[in-house]
Amino acid sequence: MRHQDAVIKFRRDGRLVWILGNPNRWNNPWAAYLLRPSGSLDWPFHQHAAKPTPWGTVLMFDNGNYRATPFEAKRSAAETYSRAVEYKVDPQTMTVSQVWSFGGLPEDVFYSSALGNVEVLPRTANILITDGFRNTDAQGKATDNQGASRWARVVEVTHEVPAQKVFELIVGDPSRTSPPGWTVYRAIRMPSLYRETTVPVWNNVDQNIFSGLFN
Repeated sequence: MRHQDAVIKFRRDGRLVWILGNPNRWNNPWAAYLLRPSGSLDWPFHQHAAKPTPWGTVLMFDNGNYRATPFEAKRSAAETYSRAVEYKVDPQTMTVSQVWSFGGLPEDVFYSSALGNVEVLPRTANILITDGFRNTDAQGKATDNQGASRWARVVEVTHEVPAQKVFELIVGDPSRTSPPGWTVYRAIRMPSLYRETTVPVWNNVDQNIFSGLFN
């Protein structure tokens, strides 16, 4: 529920199980299903791509729009941030804890007001993040103004605290003003499109050349 800043779980028969989101301003009967925070956590705002992980937590791309609930003062683009974030839900106690995140101070401040995705990579358990809708001014600061630079990024990070960057791909040119710009809806790592190639070897020089070409 992107525009309600909430992720919900319900049974296949339609019965509601829990609601993960800022508990402010929820009315009955929905308020009874809100998860209570356990420990320090930041709630998601306008999130995308919420999904269960193989180890039973909930991972999502938290866009961070305004970082405010309805009727609260909205933060500007320069004051907010996006992130990948992971929560652990305890349905017995109806509590939720934040167990991992990447983005925001001090590690990597970025803001995508739209789009975004997160994927758990099966071989490494690294997290692939689609930071898909960047809008920055001439100083590289996030802005909601039209006529800025629009670009995107795909970044892979380790699933540890603190997370470490493994791979980063910039899509577009952050230094150029380009209102239509570039956006990325989803990025998914896939196996190679090319089968392994056996290269004949005549000498060490040839081996090095062909290894460089095919690897």
